[in-house]
Amino acid sequence: MKKTLKVKLAPTKEQAKSLLETIETFNDACNWISRKSFEAGTPHQMKLHHLVYFEPRERFPALTSQMIVRAIAKVSGSYRTEKKSLHSFKKQSAMEYDKRLLSFKSLSHASLATIHGRITVPLIFGHYAPLDRNKMLGQSDLTTSVGVLPESRDRCSGRNTL
Repeated sequence: MKKTLKVKLAPTKEQAKSLLETIETFNDACNWISRKSFEAGTPHQMKLHHLVYFEPRERFPALTSQMIVRAIAKVSGSYRTEKKSLHSFKKQSAMEYDKRLLSFKSLSHASLATIHGRITVPLIFGHYAPLDRNKMLGQSDLTTSVGVLPESRDRCSGRNTL
C-alpha cells in the first residue's frame, strides 16, 4: 500500500531561492524536451532518453544528470494519454524528486539536490501517524504553495501496518 504525506519545507531565504531556481530551470528543460519529443513523435521514455539526453545536459548545465533523467520521465509521462498536441509546463510546475535527488537525514531534515548543490532543509510535519524511517520515500514531488515556499509530497512505499 502506498501512502502520500504532505510535508512542508522550512528553507532559509537563500535555500528557497535555490529551490525555486531549480524548479524553474527543470521546467525550462521539460519544455525543451517536450518540443523535441513532439517534433520527433517519440513519447516513449527510453527512446526519448536516447534521442535527447546529451543536448539538454549541454543546454542546462546547472541541472544534474539525474534531473535531466527525471525531466525526460516527466515529459514522457505527460504524453502517455495525449500525443497529438505539444505539451508545455508552467515555470513553477512540480518537480519530481527520487531517491538520488532527495534523502532524509532524519525525520526532521531532508537533503535536496539543487542547481547550486545539495542543501539540508528542516521539515515540518503535521499531526500524522508515527513514521517508519525504513518506509520513508519512494518518490517526492516538490511544489510551490502560491509560488512562495516549496513543499514536498512524499509517496511512502511499504505495507500499511495498521
